[in-house]
Amino acid sequence: MIKYNEFVEQLKEGLIRTYDMRKYKTTLDINLRGCGIITNIIPINKFVFELEFVSKVTKRQIDYTLNTIQNLFGYIPSFYHITLVNNMNRSNKYEEKSFNSDIEKDYKYLKLVFEAKYEDSLTKNTNIVPDICYHLTPDNKTEKILKYGLESKANYRKSNHDQRIYLFVNICEYEDLLEKLKINDLMNNDEKTYSLLEIDLSERKDIVLHTDPNYIKGFFAYDNIAPHTIKILKSNL
Repeated sequence: MIKYNEFVEQLKEGLIRTYDMRKYKTTLDINLRGCGIITNIIPINKFVFELEFVSKVTKRQIDYTLNTIQNLFGYIPSFYHITLVNNMNRSNKYEEKSFNSDIEKDYKYLKLVFEAKYEDSLTKNTNIVPDICYHLTPDNKTEKILKYGLESKANYRKSNHDQRIYLFVNICEYEDLLEKLKINDLMNNDEKTYSLLEIDLSERKDIVLHTDPNYIKGFFAYDNIAPHTIKILKSNL
């Protein structure tokens, strides 16, 4: 385990990466306890960990926790679980506005789930780029994709999940992934049909593929994918 002062020295060197919480759990704990924030840190794997607040904390302490974990350790919040004093339980995708609204209520339990901000590398591959991969997209987006390609919503890499292009390699996986999308749509009262796309990456070995912390068999990219490399295999799924 790295010593806290060694960790601080690495930060001063300006290293931008995600620190494996399986190794840096104690370092984070020391940092938070210095501000009176007592937590239970639960590493799930290399890319994900959970953080339970042992007792209720102030909004300022929560903001400090989020800023520390993102800016010093390289993780972003993805989900949160909260129990209100009336015993109502909520488990939501992390969105700043809804999260801030919930923690303003009188609650008795709060747990945050964090995902790695820099899963592999921002500027180079640590995953082998396959010749062919696949992507699921709502049917109402296929016309635009065939015209403009798959586009990240930003021209730079950032830790916003909405910027990511999600890909998978094994076509046999699509039914399982489709089912997860359908279930999520039902939960959000937003039912829709999907298309399965095939993407030819044989001439795009420069694309950077990051490991998806929520689906270890898949990847995501921030690099745009040209329309001529894309074809529809199935629609109205």
